[in-house]
Amino acid sequence: MVHGAGPNTSGRRRAGLTFHYMDAADLYDRSFGAAPAGGEGRKPAPLAGRPIWLVLGENQNPQNDFVTGHQNLADLDALAEEQRLKLNATLS
Repeated sequence: MVHGAGPNTSGRRRAGLTFHYMDAADLYDRSFGAAPAGGEGRKPAPLAGRPIWLVLGENQNPQNDFVTGHQNLADLDALAEEQRLKLNATLS
């Protein structure tokens, strides 16, 4: 990712948010474990434990795991499913 933000000199934490979209037939392969670190002294991102949500359509890969990482996310899961169903109805 390329960005143009300067150094954070505020003393307050700065964070980024990233969305990765994949085809409903693809597999989110959790077997790779932790992703390699992004730089010197940085910890790996624990991608294998991150939750995934279906955004549009129907899951076409039965190996996808929609349970891992969803602990304590029931409210977000319900909202995501509600929005997915609305979007599917709009596009049908």
